[in-house]
Amino acid sequence: MQGKQTSGHSSNPPYMAVRFAGASVPSVRPYGIRPPTDRSIPERVCIACRQTSAMTPDQILKPDNVLNNISARSKKHCLEILSELLARGTPAISGEEIFSKLIERERLGSTGLGNGVGFPHCRFVGIDASHGALLKLSEPVEFDSPDGELVDLVFGLMVPEEITDQHREEIAEITALLGDPATRARLRKAGTSLELYEGLLAGRHAGGAGLGTRSALRGS
Repeated sequence: MQGKQTSGHSSNPPYMAVRFAGASVPSVRPYGIRPPTDRSIPERVCIACRQTSAMTPDQILKPDNVLNNISARSKKHCLEILSELLARGTPAISGEEIFSKLIERERLGSTGLGNGVGFPHCRFVGIDASHGALLKLSEPVEFDSPDGELVDLVFGLMVPEEITDQHREEIAEITALLGDPATRARLRKAGTSLELYEGLLAGRHAGGAGLGTRSALRGS
């Protein structure tokens, strides 16, 4: 893959933060997370969070929401495709509405994570669970990533408007999977959409970065 940097993708992704507008921000490293104390969440909600398990990546992402070797002309075009994919899992919400939310989030700062990976995300009123979509582009596009790399792997995520610790854990696990060099290599080798889907989940089933994130959360 060709990016702005000639040295290629780094095996050690930079310190990353996934930020949702108006919400407390978990500081995410590729292999762990230390969640912040969110004073804005009522105690009764926090108690409910502790009693509810976070969704696993295979519950958030379905095979119908994955596309391999897709051509996108630009970051905006990529987000349009991603919005239509996300809309498949949320029939009550149109792709246009999702696209508007993703663009709104991008205006706050790029969701590029580095190493050729983008993680566009947004919050939505009217959903009670996280929904994901995954793209691998046939040619990388400019994504304003912190390391200057062009992006060819894009994971889109919708979460409920009111973010709980459960959703933070889901975000952390997905970010950790995308930050794992072995997972990224599998995704880039995928020849079909099904292989792309299975390539992402393989990192978790193999006891990779995602599971490590959960352990870190429990120990924090």
